[in-house]
Amino acid sequence: MTPLDLLWAFVVIVFWMAIAVGVPYGGLLVYCFVANWIDDHRRERRAEIERTLDRKQAELRATVLALAQALADERIAADHTSEQMVARAYLSSGRVP
Repeated sequence: MTPLDLLWAFVVIVFWMAIAVGVPYGGLLVYCFVANWIDDHRRERRAEIERTLDRKQAELRATVLALAQALADERIAADHTSEQMVARAYLSSGRVP
C-alpha cells in the first residue's frame, strides 16, 4: 500500500466520521434553531393575546362603570322626583309631613 493510498483511506475515514458525527450535531443545531423560533413565536403570540385581553378588559370596565354611574344618576333623579311627589301630595291634602 502506497502512502497515497494510506492518505486516501485516511481522508475517506475522516469524511465518513465527519458525516457520522456532523449530521447528528447539525441536526441538533437545526432542531435548537427551530425550537427557539417556535418558542419565540409562541411567546409573541401569547403577548399579543394578553394585550388584546387587557384592552378589552379596560373597555368593558369603562362600560360597566359608565352604566353604574348612569344607574346611580337615574336613582338619584328618581329619589328626588319621589320626594317632590310626596311633598306635593302633603301640600295638596293640607297635611304637614
